[in-house]
Amino acid sequence: MSRLGTSQLSLEDCVRNEGFRSTPLMLLYHVNLGFPLLDEKSELLSNSASVRPRDQIAASGIGQYNRFQPPTPGYEEQVFYHTLKSDAEGHAKVALINRTYGGGQGLGVYLRFRLAELPYLVQWKMMGRGEYVCGLEPSTNLVEGRDKERKEGRLQMLEPGESRSYKLEIGVLGSRLEIDAFAASMGG
Repeated sequence: MSRLGTSQLSLEDCVRNEGFRSTPLMLLYHVNLGFPLLDEKSELLSNSASVRPRDQIAASGIGQYNRFQPPTPGYEEQVFYHTLKSDAEGHAKVALINRTYGGGQGLGVYLRFRLAELPYLVQWKMMGRGEYVCGLEPSTNLVEGRDKERKEGRLQMLEPGESRSYKLEIGVLGSRLEIDAFAASMGG
């Protein structure tokens, strides 16, 4: 849903188990952001309590998880798991921003969601030539498969007749002023 005159889109989903047995629930909103928002001057803003790499490849880039580089031949994807802090209403916020876009006008895209519904943020960083993207992925789980989620105690189950609702807001920050106000709302 979007309203005329606003710069955001609100997604509202309801997942219901119409079956007769308990079923695994894994939901991930894959929001890919690329050029021209994404370039070597872009920055990831987040209220991360912790950030951990998915694997050794990501471990090599953990110090720069929130910074980006030009498209790079042979780049191997890096995936980071964020544990986010919530605001007083239980929402988490994250944004990809570029303060230099448009000759310094600035541009950003933010996500806002409830941590009780989507407790994980997966960041997919792919700086490859022709595959230049940053994925911001609020989710119910991490991305290493159902078996690992079950083993680690993160796999959610949906009982017969049970439903769960999810809300995700995606918005545009159209100026440096809006970017700065968003960063200040995060304490940054």
